[in-house]
Amino acid sequence: MVRTSKDMIMRRQSVVFLIALSLRGVVYLMVMGTPQVIQQPDSVVYLSVSENLLTHGAYYPTEGRTSAFMVRSPLYPLLVASVMGLFGGSLLGVVLVQVWLDSITCVMIYYLAEKIKKGTGLLSGLLAAAHLGMVTYSHFILNDSFFVFGFVGVLLGMVYVLEKGSLRSVAYLGAASGCAVLIRPVAAYLPFFLAPLLMGALMVRHRQSLLWAAGKVAVMIGAFTLLFFPGWVTTNGILGVSD
Repeated sequence: MVRTSKDMIMRRQSVVFLIALSLRGVVYLMVMGTPQVIQQPDSVVYLSVSENLLTHGAYYPTEGRTSAFMVRSPLYPLLVASVMGLFGGSLLGVVLVQVWLDSITCVMIYYLAEKIKKGTGLLSGLLAAAHLGMVTYSHFILNDSFFVFGFVGVLLGMVYVLEKGSLRSVAYLGAASGCAVLIRPVAAYLPFFLAPLLMGALMVRHRQSLLWAAGKVAVMIGAFTLLFFPGWVTTNGILGVSD
């Protein structure tokens, strides 16, 4: 019975992934004919940084250098640079990776929905697979698809904490939140919301003491800081010297 249930879950996840990948694949084939649509107004900063990383090994834009650049998170330009390096500088290669990443996000949404309420995973996954915004933005040189992937990872971390309440679960939640900030800076607000929610969940749901719950919140904040702070300072703080 358990084996049958696991097989059904795997089949449903596969259906969600294949539908998501197929829909994005159709759009990808259309984009191949007009690759100029890949670049949006904000793409110039990401591409400029990525090209500089490939050419000079420096995290710095040659174009689109404005005050807004100083609050750009570094992980997406690093991803773009890595993929461009593998695909010989092809932006279509970057989009292809984003298409796969976005399809995986749909499977994560399936899993998240199942954790929240049994039986809702397939519908949630299919809605994500067919979501026009997700399908469209996975074909732009923008960090939206990557951020949704990271943010769903944070939501899964919250569910993990509610289920387990362990040190490992709160450390994962903090690390996932830190990674989310390195994709998009707005996620820097997450700890302010997560800390009281985590404290309440540990004390009420898991019947843990105030001191023990506070210690786990500190672990979450510590994991967040370890992931977020070094990368942010390295790629944004130092760059202000030559401004």
